[in-house]
Amino acid sequence: MAIHVSVIIAAHNAAAYVASAVRSALDQTLRELEVILIDDAATDDTALVALSAAKGDRRFSVLRCLSNGGPSAARNLGLDHAMGKWIAPLDADDTFSPNRLESMLQLAEAHDADLLADNISVSRAPGFVAGSPALPHSFMTKAGRVSAAEFVARDRPGYGLKSVGFMKPLMRSDFLRSQQIQYDPQLRNGEDFHLYMRCLLLGARLHVTPQAWYQYLYRSDSQTRGIEARHPSQLIAANENLEQIALECGDINALIELRKRRQDINRWIPYVSFVGALREKQAYQAMRRFYSLPSHTYALQRLLQAGLRRACRTTS
Repeated sequence: MAIHVSVIIAAHNAAAYVASAVRSALDQTLRELEVILIDDAATDDTALVALSAAKGDRRFSVLRCLSNGGPSAARNLGLDHAMGKWIAPLDADDTFSPNRLESMLQLAEAHDADLLADNISVSRAPGFVAGSPALPHSFMTKAGRVSAAEFVARDRPGYGLKSVGFMKPLMRSDFLRSQQIQYDPQLRNGEDFHLYMRCLLLGARLHVTPQAWYQYLYRSDSQTRGIEARHPSQLIAANENLEQIALECGDINALIELRKRRQDINRWIPYVSFVGALREKQAYQAMRRFYSLPSHTYALQRLLQAGLRRACRTTS
């Protein structure tokens, strides 16, 4: 059987959620696929739960990492073993709608795309339950190819789930291999955005659809929540790396947007430290950090936006 799509699931201590992810991948209307779970040195029963959920389906396999290398290293192991014409990353606590891969494959082939991205449906319940689309409708309805500059303009620290870095596009295997593109194993945050931007800078054709066929499970204990503040040097170094690639490729518009993004990162990191002190009710530390911020205006704007969002949730 020809394999059209390889679904790669990097999983570390995801026993509570991984069964839904595995079943959503194997229950696709597209049957010509493989599902590869990469056990990133989990200390719980992630692999056993996943194998039980697969119910002996021969399209499912498990790869095990000897040590916890993070999502980038785990996904790269999956890429090395993937046999499909297309790659579909899936986080271990997220799910696909049943027709996602078949629908995306048709769109990708019709547009001659290298990357085809759908919107993200955000839910607080495991398993696929239609939620609220996260990415801006105006962006996801764009006709034609998305440029690198347009893409980076939609990813800024503090955007949360509205950032395009949360996308999980269908990716053409031949393009990734021809350009020798994999996830940067040094990155434990922002690795998706970094890979997509490298693809775009090196000529990938990205198309989008407003359909939300990927469900993101919103969890307060998610490893991605607040991780930027714990690894600021990674964000800055990765952005500088993309700036260098944009310069070498002669993509001046993307370079301009990447430099704007770096400025936002440099403002946002100390702001998060300030907000952390506020949440811990450390008034003196919060005051000190506020006065050391590179931009008080930026901080006040962010606080006002957060207050408005909270007010809207309270009244809804």
